[in-house]
Amino acid sequence: MPLIAINVLDASNFLVGLITTISFLPNLLLGFHAGAIADKYNRKKIMLLCQSSSAILLALIPLLYVLDVLNIWILLLITFLTGCCSLFFQLSGASYLPEILSPNQLIKGNANLQLTHGASQVMGPTIGGTIIQILTAPIAIIVDAFSFFISFIFTLFLPAKSKKSSNKKVPYFPV
Repeated sequence: MPLIAINVLDASNFLVGLITTISFLPNLLLGFHAGAIADKYNRKKIMLLCQSSSAILLALIPLLYVLDVLNIWILLLITFLTGCCSLFFQLSGASYLPEILSPNQLIKGNANLQLTHGASQVMGPTIGGTIIQILTAPIAIIVDAFSFFISFIFTLFLPAKSKKSSNKKVPYFPV
């Protein structure tokens, strides 16, 4: 998002910093509420909603750019909304894992989840920067939107609650 602001919208340093701040603002404003919602509702559906919403929001950026209506305020709004989706997805995903894994698989499952998250934090900016350099920032956003669509497809195939974990007495709000 900051590179879109710099390369496409000629944003000032302040606005680029504001974009970064806005991307983390959902954690501050909605963190507790998102956790409660992830505990109360179907986590897989929340994850699917977040992935599809992120894909649509990101796909809007190049579309609005082509239509010549993209501005910094729209970019800030999309940044905030995708940050919300990321927050809800991460919390739902972390609490979905105990539903589909048995207790003896949980440590390895959490380790793999954190390994994947760490790898994406390291490799994502590198791959994104390369795509931006080769194809431009608006095209890189299309690739990012497509990656959320692919993630959506894979999430569809996640198993339902396992019989072992659904028999556990875990206090949560039923759906």
